[in-house]
Amino acid sequence: MVPDTINGKYEIKSGIIEYISTMSGSEAKQTLFFDNYGKEESTETIINIGDLEITTVSLVKDDFVYSYNPSLNKGTKVKMLGRQTSNINFRNMSEERRRKMNLEIIDTVLIDGRTCVRYSEDWVEMSMTGIYTVWKGITLESEIKISNVDMVMKATNIIENPVIPASRFELPDDIKLN
Repeated sequence: MVPDTINGKYEIKSGIIEYISTMSGSEAKQTLFFDNYGKEESTETIINIGDLEITTVSLVKDDFVYSYNPSLNKGTKVKMLGRQTSNINFRNMSEERRRKMNLEIIDTVLIDGRTCVRYSEDWVEMSMTGIYTVWKGITLESEIKISNVDMVMKATNIIENPVIPASRFELPDDIKLN
């Protein structure tokens, strides 16, 4: 089988990308796990609210987004919409979507020795503007404003081509969906 480096969402087979993100003054740790050039993908988000730590895992499977809290064994299943920004495929974006987002290449920059493409966005329909810094299809930094809410995300650790257990991309059997 030929690796899907051309049509894959990402140019590397697998990765673990750790981020720090802030939104409305709250900070969260996010970890993106992917395999098979992005065909399998899962994100774990940990946010502290006071003394409470909340973990949420989300994964995309069969055109649905599953989000769940592993400590509560509860989650949701939502039909995936083509406009979710967390699921931007920079390598295989349709011209229609690119036009809707008013996505343009600004320049290239180096982040930790990696050559990245920076994009600007002015998505009027979603009241969203921002900048994405992307390496091999992977967003390493973003500064997004939706209406009056600012969101900033920055990769803090990048692990290329690790072996990721298949269970990372499966919904656990004990999760009850709403």
